[in-house]
Amino acid sequence: EDAAVAPLKELTLVPGERVRLVKGSAAAAKGKASERSPAGFSSVGAPAVVTLDRPRIDQVTAWKRSEVVFDDVSLPEAVTEMNRYNREPIVLVGDAALSRLRVSGSYRAGDSDGFAHAAAALHGLLMRRVDGRFELLRPQ
Repeated sequence: EDAAVAPLKELTLVPGERVRLVKGSAAAAKGKASERSPAGFSSVGAPAVVTLDRPRIDQVTAWKRSEVVFDDVSLPEAVTEMNRYNREPIVLVGDAALSRLRVSGSYRAGDSDGFAHAAAALHGLLMRRVDGRFELLRPQ
């Protein structure tokens, strides 16, 4: 059952701000931190994490230009976001060290091949196409 999340008091945003709610134990597990964490939100079950930030508008609206923009995000996060637009998924193969790699840049949404090649070149990874997917892995 989904836990309900409701504000206990009014929250006022200024132009350019964004509020995000992550409810339940997933929020606690991720250890979400923010520029400002307003108080006054309650949840049935596990507590929700409320974050306020000021995202770059060009990044937030990149999807309108069929682009995906990353600013120092983990490779797994970038792959997850790219896979939202791709018919051929990108898969990370191998050790946990891949999760520590960071990615920045602007990429065409739906371009698995281009993103996989760019990530491989950036981090010295191998990129191979196997069974309708792109695999990124460390050289042996």
